[in-house]
Amino acid sequence: MYGGRDLNEALVVIAGVAAGGVVAVAGATKLVARDVWAASARSMGVPRVVWAVLPWLECVLGAAVVARIAIPWSALVLIALLAVFTAWLVTQMRTVSPPVCACFGAFSTRPVSWRDVLRNAGLIVAAGVASISV
Repeated sequence: MYGGRDLNEALVVIAGVAAGGVVAVAGATKLVARDVWAASARSMGVPRVVWAVLPWLECVLGAAVVARIAIPWSALVLIALLAVFTAWLVTQMRTVSPPVCACFGAFSTRPVSWRDVLRNAGLIVAAGVASISV
């Protein structure tokens, strides 16, 4: 029979796989369709250095959280990154014509919405759980 500690450890690992995996996939989709991602980011006024580095950062940071490398720091940096993304989403939603999210590269085709904010809130919670040392 599994004890409570085993269940807690499993939840921490699952949370890390969920949060880190989603962010790593977001980075990978931006790399796969780099031209689409770059055009979308430029149209939103994202500085070149940010849109050039961001997909790589997402891939590395997401993989680190999934693999539990440098926990809790990698998870805490992921939380900070997601908080910045979320603040940006809210800012963009307040414009007259919100842009396409581009959160998942060419696979994102709808304007930013509260759905994106809620997704990020869930990822922040999952990354917080993943930051727990087991």
